[in-house]
Amino acid sequence: AALGFTVQRIPAGSGGNLGGPRLGPEPPSEIVAGGAHYDGRRGCDAADGNASGVAALLEVVRLLAVSPHRRTLVATCWDGGDQSHSGSTEQADDWLVSGANVRVAYVIEAVGFTDYTPDVQDIPIGLSAQLKPAKAALNASEFRGDFVAFIGGVDASGPIAALSAGAAITGLRGLALPLQKSWFYSSAFSDFRRGNQVVFWDRGIPAVAVTDTGSMRNSNYRCRQGGKDTLDTLDLPFLRAVTTATAVALATTLDAEDSGTLPEPLTPACDVEAQDCPPGQRCVYHGNPDGSGARACIPVAADPKAPGEPCVRLGNAQGEDDCAAGAYCSYFGGVWLNAELNAPQFQRVCSSYCRFEKDCPLGEACVVIGAALSQTTGLCRPRCELL
Repeated sequence: AALGFTVQRIPAGSGGNLGGPRLGPEPPSEIVAGGAHYDGRRGCDAADGNASGVAALLEVVRLLAVSPHRRTLVATCWDGGDQSHSGSTEQADDWLVSGANVRVAYVIEAVGFTDYTPDVQDIPIGLSAQLKPAKAALNASEFRGDFVAFIGGVDASGPIAALSAGAAITGLRGLALPLQKSWFYSSAFSDFRRGNQVVFWDRGIPAVAVTDTGSMRNSNYRCRQGGKDTLDTLDLPFLRAVTTATAVALATTLDAEDSGTLPEPLTPACDVEAQDCPPGQRCVYHGNPDGSGARACIPVAADPKAPGEPCVRLGNAQGEDDCAAGAYCSYFGGVWLNAELNAPQFQRVCSSYCRFEKDCPLGEACVVIGAALSQTTGLCRPRCELL
């Protein structure tokens, strides 16, 4: 707050997001976002994943607060980075609902580890086939883990270029990895979807991840394989250089006449929780032939069933059932163990949509069922009772 930010704690994940905006002077203000997830693996110091990212974000914010900027800077520490990116999802969904003009999100992942040993750096599958210049650069360096990667879509070409320029200023070895948007959903590029940047990609918001590639070079990352992700394993000069390069890039994007990004935010057809469809219709996740679950308004059944009542899917299609508005026909209310598929325990029941625990009745929990690209949603289901 002392740096000019309006700081808020917003419920998300198991705890909440912490952050807020520092307003720019130009209305309607365009937003440039910076964020890092602050949670880590239980029982692990998580120095690289992701204390390093949080430390970098806080220092970037301090550096940028020295001067005014034409665009609004929103800085956020996200919860749930290791839990389906729930914190960044909450923020991105709020932006979609409010119609915020977000030009780009800088996502600071693990940025503190290096290893100069030859052949220590693993690479994603898709890098060899489609990003040949990057593969050639890694080959020339004998696959040492001594660089920071900038991973984003071509809709964030300006910020990727700004990060590369910032790296050059600091003498940092930067590896730009611009992805075609069609690659975001390809199995060959699944490794690129590990960080919080994927939340924004899936919503049409340009985003670029700044990362040391985590487990692709660091065997101790998040204390995997019995290692210790501790402060003494970090390369602090490298962390400092990454932080400076990121600050340079953010300052460039905040003040440039052209942000160098092409946002195409999704416009959801409806909201499954708000149920904002016309009278006589309900908002559902509607199964599409390609397997996706875009939201759609469909007619309410003639005899709609309330949450907790047995229901029927019409032709077993997702969303097309006889539940009332705000509910979904699923197996989540049944008992799975030691039961035949057609046993009464397996009767589908209507379950209410939810996003937080507070949305559910007493004795039920909000269990995430996934995202239809623009809204992470759960279903209220009975809590398990230990025998």
